[in-house]
Amino acid sequence: MTIEEEISLYQNMIQFHEKSCDDLIARYGTGVRPSWVSEDLALASHHIRRYRQRLAELEGQTDA
Repeated sequence: MTIEEEISLYQNMIQFHEKSCDDLIARYGTGVRPSWVSEDLALASHHIRRYRQRLAELEGQTDA
């Protein structure tokens, strides 16, 4: 996999997890909701942070 393909992959994964969060919040709101919703939001947020970190590393490689 090339760096460009990997960058595209991480960008797509970030979009996927952001949409997943948006969908959960739209359906269950921000107040009282099932505990699994909060867990799914936390996991998605964790993945987004990790993907953004890796994306920044890869983009740094292409700038050099």
